[in-house]
Amino acid sequence: MDMQVLRHPPKSHDEWLKLLQQQEALHKVEMHKWQKVLKAAVQLLRQTEESLSELQSTINPMVSKKVLSVLKDTFTEGGEKDQLSEVDQTKVPEAEGEL
Repeated sequence: MDMQVLRHPPKSHDEWLKLLQQQEALHKVEMHKWQKVLKAAVQLLRQTEESLSELQSTINPMVSKKVLSVLKDTFTEGGEKDQLSEVDQTKVPEAEGEL
């Protein structure tokens, strides 16, 4: 549309008015498309955030258990098995935000 305007510019007031109305209509359609795209992007980002939070909540207990297992193995090798067996696994703090 822009190229046509440059080749044959409007000459009358009515032609300019019609051109501006056409541009306004195109602008509204374009804005509506961008709003839909942004809404979809926001929704996907929220879903991604939820998925990552779920993943983190499943990884943290596994990491805590692995650390506890390594500590048990270390103490077992050193002959201090009885001391570590008294450690309550539920009291092992989870480091939020760290993997």
